[in-house]
Amino acid sequence: MAVEDRYYDPVDLETSADSLDHDHPDVDKYAALAADLREDVAGEVRFDEYAQVLYATDGSVYQARPAGVVCPRDTADVRAAVETAARHDVPVMPRGTGSSLAGQGVGPGCVVLDMTRHMDSILAVDTDAEQATVQPGVVQDHLDIELADKHLKFAPDPASSNRSTIGPSTRKSSGKTTWKPICTARPGGSSKRIEKRSTRSTPVSSARSRGITCTR
Repeated sequence: MAVEDRYYDPVDLETSADSLDHDHPDVDKYAALAADLREDVAGEVRFDEYAQVLYATDGSVYQARPAGVVCPRDTADVRAAVETAARHDVPVMPRGTGSSLAGQGVGPGCVVLDMTRHMDSILAVDTDAEQATVQPGVVQDHLDIELADKHLKFAPDPASSNRSTIGPSTRKSSGKTTWKPICTARPGGSSKRIEKRSTRSTPVSSARSRGITCTR
């Protein structure tokens, strides 16, 4: 059974606003952008005031209303959303669970890409190559549980690992190891230096002093 099947899955649940069967008209200012996104994207597109308020906050004290929200179903949706927003000269901001304490999860007038709704799968773990392929909406603790029986662990260690997602951990130094080489202890007092392999990879340490690269 895939690791994501063991956890709460909100995909088929309605929000409180949806369950009331109310209309959610798009905010006039972004109606044209919303219409184009619905033509180009398979995932949900929400540009109503309720969605704006819902995504205007994260774990910090900052508040900033976005233009709207897109919940991409796959990489094709992400690409289409970015291209459509660019045509309208509107910035795009990928978002995880909004656990940031410094405002990285909010942005005024942007298109929020909520990666947690659909793009939250662990696609593959190659123990020999020490590499995991995951989607950006995977919660870090879920990945670590999957890696535990292989004696591997994702290196960044934020306090919010039970709710923070892999995507934000790899684009900002939330785990304090994303942008720096790390060392892991080895029996006998020696250490192994693990460095970031490319701009698209993040180092991962392990209980047995080996490394794994987690690729988005």
